[in-house]
Amino acid sequence: MKKIIFPLVIISVATYILAVIIAGFFKEGYSQLWNTVSILTAKGESTRSAVVTVSAITYLSLLVITIYSSFVSTTKTTKVASQLLIMAAVFSLVQLFLPMDPWQGFRTNADKIHDWITVGIAVSIISSIFLFAAKTKGFFRKISFCLGGLVLLFAVLSGWFLLSWNFYYLGLFERLWILSFLAWIIFFSYHISRNDKTAVV
Repeated sequence: MKKIIFPLVIISVATYILAVIIAGFFKEGYSQLWNTVSILTAKGESTRSAVVTVSAITYLSLLVITIYSSFVSTTKTTKVASQLLIMAAVFSLVQLFLPMDPWQGFRTNADKIHDWITVGIAVSIISSIFLFAAKTKGFFRKISFCLGGLVLLFAVLSGWFLLSWNFYYLGLFERLWILSFLAWIIFFSYHISRNDKTAVV
């Protein structure tokens, strides 16, 4: 199992990023910088089925990785951190069934729940990263504090722009916190897939 963890996350992350980029080119007027990723999976969008399929595969891969990390965790803190990552992966899968709606001058309950799930995912991820950072050593500890700080900053800014209905900057900072997390999960998967004792979480 350990041998497939790192390749699995590399393939999953790369596929997800490519799917979002390619789908963005097929949606007229879509900005790869300023629009949210969720727009591509909005109800009725032609890009929804493709992006949802790839996203589901990516989230399932992350679920496998996080479940594995829970098994290899040696402290209560890192086990809790792993469980928070499991929760984030599960929430991400559930969110696919609650797509945002195309803007029609009002927001449906599914659209509002979609945003609250995003908040739950972000809080779970941020808490998990800092818990792992607190209990690990060396380079992984440093990269966790660094990338965790970026995820926190960008997620807070995303929330601020969402609450202020500034959807222009919301898309930018949503992308930045997602990319920061994906960068961390790559380092994390490498960390737990190493064979030496320093990799034990």
